[in-house]
Amino acid sequence: MMAMDELMQAMNTAAIAHWRASPAEAHVDLGLSPFLATHPDSALADLARRCLSGDVVWLGMPPASKASILAAEARLGISLPPSYKQFLSVSNGFLMPGNYISTLLPVELIQPFGNENATIASDWRSMLEEEASEDEPWLMARLGDAIQLSGPPGKGEDFVLLDPTFMHPGEENEIATYWTQLQEHHSSFVAYLESALAGLLNLTAFLQKGTDR
Repeated sequence: MMAMDELMQAMNTAAIAHWRASPAEAHVDLGLSPFLATHPDSALADLARRCLSGDVVWLGMPPASKASILAAEARLGISLPPSYKQFLSVSNGFLMPGNYISTLLPVELIQPFGNENATIASDWRSMLEEEASEDEPWLMARLGDAIQLSGPPGKGEDFVLLDPTFMHPGEENEIATYWTQLQEHHSSFVAYLESALAGLLNLTAFLQKGTDR
């Protein structure tokens, strides 16, 4: 397993390569406009604006302070998992321009999913009550309580969510990537990052293959 700083450097290289390989129409706002509209005063928004001008070599931010991590834990009423705090110790937020999930939020901005997505959470809760199913995963039944780690999606309904009640060994909360009605589950935040890195590399290879024809 790569150290977190090495993993984030690999993520940075892969995200920039994916961005450069994307079709021209994807470069209009790089999927960053919803984040910029919602959090215009964030330091990550300043980085996003530089992305739109092409003036970026590092898609991350300075590390989060211990005080800001403790403040987020107190605000949310949970202990953040070790690998997520390792990520924050390297970069307090991260951009993946042109990707479906284009922003990983600074720790100051993470919040319960239902705060800004109450309709999605309510729709799922109502549907599960109607179906009276006991087999649906916790995340869908209590979607509003999940902690949203990613910013507003550029299109569709794509999010990175932390399950505050489902723990894996090593005090790692389950991390889920959510696409409308589909989910992919990860045993830790670092496992999510490794999956995201693989996805970026595969997408870039596909895009580059298309341009070579």
